[in-house]
Amino acid sequence: MVARAYTTEKKDGRYLVHAELQAIWEMDKLKYPYKARKEMQLFTNLEPCMMCFGAAIHSFIGEIYYSLQSPTDGGAVWTEKTWSDYHTASIFKLLKVHGGILKEESRDLFQRFLEINPLGGASDLERMCKSFKKEWCFNCWFW
Repeated sequence: MVARAYTTEKKDGRYLVHAELQAIWEMDKLKYPYKARKEMQLFTNLEPCMMCFGAAIHSFIGEIYYSLQSPTDGGAVWTEKTWSDYHTASIFKLLKVHGGILKEESRDLFQRFLEINPLGGASDLERMCKSFKKEWCFNCWFW
């Protein structure tokens, strides 16, 4: 594991602290070369938003794995459908995307999260993760 993070919107009182973005920042601080980044995999519970998906592309990450689609703000599905229409000549390549991993486990975890935090993603997830003693809890990590 290279980096790990969780969303801290409520705790930090900020909005640009998505788990994916924070994990990418932590990985980037380690100054991995391009070739190593292309071999990295980002794992996350929810489909990354456009901001986080763009950060993954610009960080040259090779693959993203996520559990649940995020129809309201997910960026992976949309980007996969439109990438070739707009990026014919670019140093950035569309990374490989794999959705639906551990889908049932993640759905159960998300349901418990919403019961504790009715406002959804604007809440701090660390408290919930600790209360359920889950290692894999609304966070992201790299391999």
